[in-house]
Amino acid sequence: LALTGELIKEEFSAALQGIGTILQQLNIESALAANLSQSASDQLLAAAGASAEVAAARRSGNMEFFMELFGDKISKSLGL
Repeated sequence: LALTGELIKEEFSAALQGIGTILQQLNIESALAANLSQSASDQLLAAAGASAEVAAARRSGNMEFFMELFGDKISKSLGL
């Protein structure tokens, strides 16, 4: 009976160690996933910022182009 109890303790201890190893692996994987998610978020934020800058530059460029084409006509028609 004592031997059976000792075997049960050893089996339980081995099972706990196995679970501990699995939990450590899951922690490592979740940390990697969190880092990957953060990197993706940073890249998306940078892309959105770059897109906004391009859109602003395009709007500014369009206005300059419009004024080059029609600025004199508009000024004359307004008596400026």
